[in-house]
Amino acid sequence: MAEENTSSLIIDTGSWLTKAGLSNDDYPRVVTPSVCGADPNTSLLYYGKEALEKQSELRVEPLLTRGKPTDWQSLESFWQFVCSKELELDLVDRSVLTNHYANTNKFVKERTIQIFFESFNVPFYYTASNALLTLYSSGRVNGLVIDSGDQVTSVMPIYEGCPMTFGQVSLPLGGTDVTAYL
Repeated sequence: MAEENTSSLIIDTGSWLTKAGLSNDDYPRVVTPSVCGADPNTSLLYYGKEALEKQSELRVEPLLTRGKPTDWQSLESFWQFVCSKELELDLVDRSVLTNHYANTNKFVKERTIQIFFESFNVPFYYTASNALLTLYSSGRVNGLVIDSGDQVTSVMPIYEGCPMTFGQVSLPLGGTDVTAYL
């Protein structure tokens, strides 16, 4: 149990799925759709799988569109749901690692940092690009990462663990667009 208390929380919030777990786990503990469903008759909000199961009764909205947050308050509530309800974790004494897309602007990064420090009271926070985390997961520090998600595709060269941002390409196209086209 002591090892679980000292491990970091890793949250990968994507345009379609959010994956979350602890740094000492081999696989994410939670994989859930990145959506929020609001009940028009009450003020109740539903997240992830539950929102999709009740989508005929709810107004379901994605939390990210093309890798950018659509509603910060809903996104913060979603992260609270994932941490407290799905993972059953208190973040007060836990460090957090999140991801960001290659083309994420400074405002989005700053707002995410603010949420984790001020709302979740985490002692340590770090964010890294999807491409860098993908490369590290393969045990490499050099490579060309092609990351094609649900709504965003990016290509990033990385050398000695440093993203070569001058060579990055990010497109607002992903699996959803391929499916729609086909």
